[in-house]
Amino acid sequence: MFNSGKLLSLLTAATMVSASSLKINNKCDHAVTVQIAIPGGTKPDVSIPAGQTAGSDKGIPQDGNGIALSFITDPAQANKAMSRAEVNFTPGNSAGAAFINLSNMFGYSVATELTGSGCADYVCNIASGCPVSGPGGSCVSPCCKDFDSCQGASSCPAGGRGDVGGGPGPQANFYKGACPNSYAWGDQDSDEPTQNLGGYCKGDDIEVTLCPGKPSSKL
Repeated sequence: MFNSGKLLSLLTAATMVSASSLKINNKCDHAVTVQIAIPGGTKPDVSIPAGQTAGSDKGIPQDGNGIALSFITDPAQANKAMSRAEVNFTPGNSAGAAFINLSNMFGYSVATELTGSGCADYVCNIASGCPVSGPGGSCVSPCCKDFDSCQGASSCPAGGRGDVGGGPGPQANFYKGACPNSYAWGDQDSDEPTQNLGGYCKGDDIEVTLCPGKPSSKL
């Protein structure tokens, strides 16, 4: 006898297994605000208290190609001194189910770890030495000579692909040395193809951890 209830349960289970996942763990001793950009626009900011985790329940996107998560601990850091994690879910791609990377093009605000099922562990943790300091222990974008005139990645020259922030800025070498597996400028992947600036994950279960207590990765 055909059991529609059983079939529905099986389909639901299959959907749950195949669903992508993106969550942010805040291990810092202070709250962090997440600015979320998606293709074609933005989503409302999400504030994550110390010691808490945010996922779909707080409005963190769970699918899409081109999710940018920017982290600030002080409103004055916005666009000038904020760490960024980027996630691209790529279902059906033979290279992997998701592509991830970290970026310092907008500066640095908080130690960040980005990883997922079946991919490398990317970490950026700048303990000291910012060439241009911002509020709350942050470092401004590598293309900014001072905080007041900083326009974030828009301060950088356009690159070979015409990207905003495509070319390296005056502080790029500092960021490259402090976080070798994070973008220091937009065209760095084509300028330095041997640098490990991001990678595919076999699965689509992705996690961001703030203040992970780990040094910058050297993959």
